[in-house]
Amino acid sequence: MQIKETLTLKKLLPILKEFGEYPGSYRVLIWKTILQLPMNQEAYRSLSSKECYPSYASLESQYPLVNKSLLNLLKR
Repeated sequence: MQIKETLTLKKLLPILKEFGEYPGSYRVLIWKTILQLPMNQEAYRSLSSKECYPSYASLESQYPLVNKSLLNLLKR
């Protein structure tokens, strides 16, 4: 919690501008903070359990992925 309070956009933008990326060990936490992701797992499960959106049904032909689990994640 203390890290999240320290990570403000005002402090993080200069780091990104200078180095082009954030340190790997903190990258996920930093982007969660910047994007203000709610981490609402219940809402995510509810949305991801719904049927595939009709326009995404033909993703296999547009993006032929060998790994079917990655294709399903893309659809979701």
